[in-house]
Parts: sequence; C-alpha cells; structure tokens
Amino acid sequence: MPGSFAPQLLTERRWDGMQRVWWALEYRGMTLRTAILEEDLPEQIATLARTAKTGCPFTAFVQRFGFGLYGTLAEPYDGQVHGAARDVLIAIAYRDHPEWFAAGTPALRFTVDPGFEIPVGEGEIATWPAEKVALYREFVTTPDRFIRIERVGARG
Repeated sequence: MPGSFAPQLLTERRWDGMQRVWWALEYRGMTLRTAILEEDLPEQIATLARTAKTGCPFTAFVQRFGFGLYGTLAEPYDGQVHGAARDVLIAIAYRDHPEWFAAGTPALRFTVDPGFEIPVGEGEIATWPAEKVALYREFVTTPDRFIRIERVGARG
C-alpha cells in the first residue's frame, strides 16, 4: 500500500548535520510520514503566526490550506506529507499543544478518525452530490475535528 513505512525511526541526523524529526499521519491502515527539520521549525512557526491579522493565525492557516491535507489523504503518491499539508499539521499541533515544543521538536502521530470517509468523487467537485461536497468542505476547513494527535517516543 502506498505510504506504509516502518514507524520505528523517530529522529535522525541528516548528512548536513541538521536534526530531522519524523511525524506520522495515519488513516485506515495507511501511514504517511513527514520530516520536520528541528532547526527550521521556529521559522516555520513564525511564518504561520503571520498568516492572519485577527483571530488565531494557526486556525486561519488550517482553514485556508486544509485542502492540501485532504489531497494528500485522497491521493497519496509517495508516502510522504508535503508542503501545505505538512504546514497544516504543524499549525494544528502548535496551536493545540505549544507546550510540546518547549523542549524541541516532538515526534508526533496524527490519526485521522477511521470512521471518516474521504469524500473522493468522480469528476469535478461541482458534479458531486451535495452531502459529499458538504463533507469535503467540513474536512478542508476544520480537519482538526477529524484528527487525534499524540506524542510518540521519548522526545519533547
């Protein structure tokens, strides 16, 4: 199955000396991974914190870019979480658990509720049934309602 990797590796030192912490996104037996570079994370969080002038910037980012996480789950192509989808996970984790980041980058596992059916449809979304469109919109604007986060291993 695409995206199924051994979950035992939580951290590693890269060839350039940077510390990489692996996060996992699990959904119905599929595990996708993403590497978080510990040295880059403070800058990524600062950038996410500037995404909205009012309200919680992390929530605003999740609502604006949650579709990236949906796309990753609907069509995983290389077993990893990239770009905006990875940043959505960072925003959710930091917003909900900033204390986990106080001692460095925690190793995390995100589990999507297996009862949630990714609303994949044939053709353009405009041709989907109304209930499928509503479910898609709910997930892409509030994916954190469908995701449980936990720290794994001894990090953080």
